[in-house]
Amino acid sequence: MTEPTTPPATDTSESGTAVQTTAEDYFRALEARDRDTLADLLDDGVSLTIPLSIEGTPEPWFVFSGKDQVVGYLDSVVANFDSIRLLDKELTVATDGRTVFLEARSDILTSARKLTYQNTYVFRLVIVDGKVVDVREYANPVPFAALGIGQ
Repeated sequence: MTEPTTPPATDTSESGTAVQTTAEDYFRALEARDRDTLADLLDDGVSLTIPLSIEGTPEPWFVFSGKDQVVGYLDSVVANFDSIRLLDKELTVATDGRTVFLEARSDILTSARKLTYQNTYVFRLVIVDGKVVDVREYANPVPFAALGIGQ
């Protein structure tokens, strides 16, 4: 009897490589606080959801729909934080060739308030034709709430 094989967790096809490059560009632009590059990588109909709520309810904490709202959210991230670093990154392209997951620890600084923000993140990006069409940003909301900003 032959054991069933598990499909590879990473897509190494040409499309998988292209979405990996787009995802890497997105996270590089986020760390560089490069609003213009982030905006260029987004599809006009992009959505960004922060599913884990500070209230602990099953409803998402925030949902941003359309490029204007998503860029507005990213602008607030850039405005509130002087330094954004994602450490120990593990990026995986799903076998569908369009979904990318990134797990990382954050080391983020807001010098105006002299606060450091550290958390563990899992991002899920869906990329179609070189554009990010959906972002899910998972993080423990408690450390962010402790900063007392943006609520």
